[in-house]
Amino acid sequence: MIACAVLLVAMSWRINLLSLGDESAARLGVNVTLERGVIIVCATLLTACSVCVSGIVAWVGATDAAPCAYAGWRETTSVACLRAYLWARYFCYSLIP
Repeated sequence: MIACAVLLVAMSWRINLLSLGDESAARLGVNVTLERGVIIVCATLLTACSVCVSGIVAWVGATDAAPCAYAGWRETTSVACLRAYLWARYFCYSLIP
């Protein structure tokens, strides 16, 4: 996990070059196919390790605000109550066999 994080940080300037587009990055000397493959593999391994360490609860916690953001809701009392309800429902269903 640490190796992937260090590699991604070391490649951060190349990631910035890739954001310019494939042709521009290739003109600047970046092997686009290789760099993109390494970045995808490292990001996938880093995500998998994070979920293995922290569990699915952290993944659900990271994604529970997405439907509210897509709906255009701001963090109000009703949205907070909805999120609390969804968390409680998730925990009840995950604890009951």
